[in-house]
Amino acid sequence: MPLPFCSPGMVRQLLTLACVPVVLWAAPFGCKPADVVAEHDRGPVATAESAASAATQASVQSAASAAGMAAGGPAAAPLPNLGAGPLPAVEPPAAATQVLADPAPIDHQAPAAARFLAFGDSGTGTDAQMRVASQMARTCKEVACQFAVHLGDIFYTIGPRSVEDPRYLDWWERPYGGLGLPFYMALGNHDYYGNPDASVNWTWRSPSKRWILPARYYTYFRHGVRFLVLDTNQPNEAQASFFRQVLDASREAGESWVVAYGHHPRISVGKHGDADPELAAWWDALLCGRADLYLAGHDHDKQLLQPRCGVQLAVSGAASMTRPVDNSPKAQYAAGTLGFAVVTLAGAQGQLLFYSEAGQVEHAHRWQRASSPRCLASPRCDGRCDSDPTCRPAR
Repeated sequence: MPLPFCSPGMVRQLLTLACVPVVLWAAPFGCKPADVVAEHDRGPVATAESAASAATQASVQSAASAAGMAAGGPAAAPLPNLGAGPLPAVEPPAAATQVLADPAPIDHQAPAAARFLAFGDSGTGTDAQMRVASQMARTCKEVACQFAVHLGDIFYTIGPRSVEDPRYLDWWERPYGGLGLPFYMALGNHDYYGNPDASVNWTWRSPSKRWILPARYYTYFRHGVRFLVLDTNQPNEAQASFFRQVLDASREAGESWVVAYGHHPRISVGKHGDADPELAAWWDALLCGRADLYLAGHDHDKQLLQPRCGVQLAVSGAASMTRPVDNSPKAQYAAGTLGFAVVTLAGAQGQLLFYSEAGQVEHAHRWQRASSPRCLASPRCDGRCDSDPTCRPAR
């Protein structure tokens, strides 16, 4: 039986929310999919993005029976120059306090010109959370963030059990609602300690209309980038099957960047360490050779990890509290200090900046997206993307 919040009326409310360019899968909650094209609250769907994502949406609707919603929004603001010159040398974790200058602007019409705020592990209601949130607002105003991704553990210590929980207003709307950005949320383990579906429901109740969590896992296309929002609390085959279909549709459509994020890291030098064997195997089978970047929280620190199977890895879980990190070769950078990340994707280049709570750039990293064809998102190719040439055919 469909749950109450998945009534047709509720689905219509979701699909008309401002700033919600989402292709979602509602089946885990008993909803029937619908074919809908949404418009942004500031005007119609951007023509270029609609064209770029049309083939993907058609494929996903056909293969996954998902609800197709085109990405929209106002024109992108100028983005920072990713440049051709070398970045400063990577410092070991113990010396990760160097302040780096933000590069100069570039042509924001470059393909996949996206810039977004990324952080997790925020909901403590402490002064630390409020200070970091205030700095996020200042930094995003300076560098023109277009949207934000939340990497889970939205509230501590036990997540809300209903939308009546005052923490939604006090610990989320108050610090973040005024940023003016759409927030694409993921669920963490502490959110599961309460009722995760309450947080799904807040999508309809949020007074700022900036909270976007249409299902426990979902996908969206924004500013030329395909995003996969994983529920790493339940790494099951139903979820993997959905994302395989999304990935294959994305590949066929020629979408350039694929960014996945969820709460639990695949690799970490923080307190929790690497993913457990079940999640690790699920993650590897799904994302290796298919995603360009994976972002996570869970550990209360900031980490840039060594890439794994073609996927750049980072942790940004220091939005309200911190823990020590290990000095390990698995990390190019790690710091147990408060702060957040800003990611820019332009053309074939990516850039990740880690900011302190004072707004200083503590670490900068730039990388090039792989030029080889993406691995087919078929179980046959899981773990064989590099050994079986038939798994990477030209599109």
